[in-house]
Amino acid sequence: MNSSWIFRRSALMGLVLILGLVAVAAVADQSEFARGRVLDTDDASFVQRIRMPDDVYEWVVRRDLGDLRVFNRDQEEMPYNVRRPARIEEYSPWQSLPIFPLPEDSGDEDAETRLRVEVTETGAIVDLRGGSGTGGTAPSFLVDATALDRAPTEIRLDLAGDGDIVSRLRIETSDDLSSWQTLVADVTVARLTSAGHEVGIDAFDLPKRKTRYLRIQQIEGRSPLPIDRVEVRHRRSELPERRWRSLTGNRVEGGWEFASGGWFPVDRLKLKDADSSNFLVTVQVYSRMDDTDAWRDRGLNTFYRSRIGGVIVESAALAIDDGDRFWRLEFEGESLGEPQLETGWLPDEVVFLKQGPAPYVLAYGQAGVQARQWPLTELLRQLNGNAPLDLADVPFARVADAQMLGGPDRLLEAEPGIDWRTIVLWTVLVLGVLAVAAMAYRLLRT
Repeated sequence: MNSSWIFRRSALMGLVLILGLVAVAAVADQSEFARGRVLDTDDASFVQRIRMPDDVYEWVVRRDLGDLRVFNRDQEEMPYNVRRPARIEEYSPWQSLPIFPLPEDSGDEDAETRLRVEVTETGAIVDLRGGSGTGGTAPSFLVDATALDRAPTEIRLDLAGDGDIVSRLRIETSDDLSSWQTLVADVTVARLTSAGHEVGIDAFDLPKRKTRYLRIQQIEGRSPLPIDRVEVRHRRSELPERRWRSLTGNRVEGGWEFASGGWFPVDRLKLKDADSSNFLVTVQVYSRMDDTDAWRDRGLNTFYRSRIGGVIVESAALAIDDGDRFWRLEFEGESLGEPQLETGWLPDEVVFLKQGPAPYVLAYGQAGVQARQWPLTELLRQLNGNAPLDLADVPFARVADAQMLGGPDRLLEAEPGIDWRTIVLWTVLVLGVLAVAAMAYRLLRT
C-alpha cells in the first residue's frame, strides 16, 4: 500500500481526533447558565418562537441578551435568534363625520323613527327633524359613519367652549337606526385646567367593528356635552401586549432615582403617587445605562391623575426611544410625596429551530459568555425550500416556570486563577500534535 496515502489518512484521523477533543472541551451546557425554563413545543413545526419571559431581563448580564441559549435534551445548542417584535403601526388620516344632536328622549328604541331621519339610497343622513342641527350641546349625538370604507379603531371628540369637563359616555352602533348594540360600555372624556396647564382626554380606542351609524350617549356629567366635531381613524397594529413594572424610588438631592432591575427594553413611562390619587406635576426626566454613566436628558413632561366623581383621568404614557436601567426625576415646582415610576416594554421574541430530542430548555445568565449570531434567516430559507418563511405563522411554544440551573454564581466574573479548561485544552492540542508526529515518523521509517 502506498506509504504517502497511509500517512495522509493517519494524519487526517489524528486531526479529526484533535478537533473532536477540542469541541468536547469547548462546548457549554445549560448548567453553565444561571437560570432556565423548559419549552413545550409544537410537534408540527420545526421552527418555534416564544415571548421573552420577564425574568430573563433580570438575569442576563448583557444588554443584547447575548448570554442566552436554547438546548435540547442532549445538551446540544439549537440555532436561534432574538428579535424585536414587528412594530407595525399604520394610521389612516383623521376623518370628520356628520353629527346630529338628539333630544332628551332619544334613548328610546323608536326615537330615531319619531325624529324622522331622512337618508339617501346609500344610507347617508341628509336630514334629522326633531334634533337641533349639526354640532352643539346635547346629552346624545347621532353620528353618520356610512362614508367609511373600513371599521374605525379610534374616535376623537372636539369639545367646544371653555372650563372643566368630566363626563362618562356610552357608544352604540347600528346598521339600520332601529336596533342598537353597545360598542363601548363606559368611557370618560375630560378637559381639566390647573395652574395654567390644560390637559384633556378626548380620544380613545374603539373595538374593530364595521358600522353605519354611531350613537354617543352621556351617562354621567353635570351638564350636556358640548361636542362640535367627531373624527375617526383606522389603526393597523401588530404589536404584543405591553408589559408594565412599578418601581419605587429613592430620594436623592434634587429629585428621585429609580432602578429598573434588569435589561428591560423600556419604551413607555407612567408616574403615580403612593400618597395621593390626584396630582398635576411637571417633571424633568433623565436616564442612564449604568450607575457610573452620566445622566441623559429625556425631556420635560407633564404627568397628571385625577379622580372626579368616581372617574379616573390620567395622562398618557411618555414614549421613550430606547430603554436604560436607571431613571431620575426632577420635579419643577410641586413634587410628589412618594412617586412610583411605571416602566412599560414590548417583550422580545426568541425564534429557534428544533433539533434532537426534547425537552428543549431556554437557558440564560452567564458572565463572560460571547453572544451568538446564528444565520437563522438563511437557515429558515433553506429549510423552507429556498422560500422566505413568514414568522407570523410560526407557533408559540409554551414556557414552563423558571428553575435554577447553575445559580447566581454564574452571573459573577471568574476570579483570576488557574484556568484549568485552557490548560486541558492546550494539553489535548499538544498531545494530539505529538501523536500525529509520532505516526508520521513511524510511517516515514517504514
